[in-house]
Amino acid sequence: MERFSQWTDANGYEWDHLSSERSSTLVNVWKSWNIVVDNDHINASQAPEDSMNRLSVLYPDNTSVVLDNPCLNPINNTCYNNGNEFVNNSFNDANITYNLTGDIGTIGVWQSDNNWSWQLHHWNSTDENWVLSDSQDLDSTEVNIGTHLALVASNSNLTKLLPGVDCNAKGWIMGTGNSAHCMCDEGYERTSGNWLGCSMIGSNDQNSSQIDPHDESLGEYGVGHSTVTFILDKQTRKRVAWTGIHWDVQEFLLDIQALSTE
Repeated sequence: MERFSQWTDANGYEWDHLSSERSSTLVNVWKSWNIVVDNDHINASQAPEDSMNRLSVLYPDNTSVVLDNPCLNPINNTCYNNGNEFVNNSFNDANITYNLTGDIGTIGVWQSDNNWSWQLHHWNSTDENWVLSDSQDLDSTEVNIGTHLALVASNSNLTKLLPGVDCNAKGWIMGTGNSAHCMCDEGYERTSGNWLGCSMIGSNDQNSSQIDPHDESLGEYGVGHSTVTFILDKQTRKRVAWTGIHWDVQEFLLDIQALSTE
């Protein structure tokens, strides 16, 4: 509770917040107000584990998939026995077909052929880019804290591969799709014109012409992130759903008024 109070004071939030050490207490309050809590949205907005290893795949059609995995039993900075264990674990958890021998084989629905092969890349945290690994042997590849790997189709466009870390390693992503944005660490802020990047406070160019989607939507009332709010009728049935951060308060009130007259 003390940390919660410090957080609200630090961010200048003056409205009341509901908190409890027991989740059952919160659930009972939500039920009494007919509030529907979507756990999928809540889980999608949680900060990631302190140490994660990312496996990315870039397919020949330039589509990609990102698989984040917790560092398993970190001992002396080591998370997995080798790259092969890490890759197998990642694909098994994601239920993705994987069968490679060297640079030849299948990932998902993509089978390499005479025109292209799979290439192993690693994330260079210093230059913040993907680099073709000197060794293409997963068995001899070390996976330590901060190691991120990618399997890339040789005929794809490497610039389409998502970064090895989110938010320049200075935060984490909240939300999905168009509502995705970085929650930056203390001392950092979102980069102007790039809601998926973080930079040191004071080093960011604040003259960007891009409209802040939060500032645009926040007026007397506002809802942010990946929230879905349902308006219930008198029988507590879901009748209207408002999503995202773009709210029209008057239309919302009209929906409530219309249901109240039924």
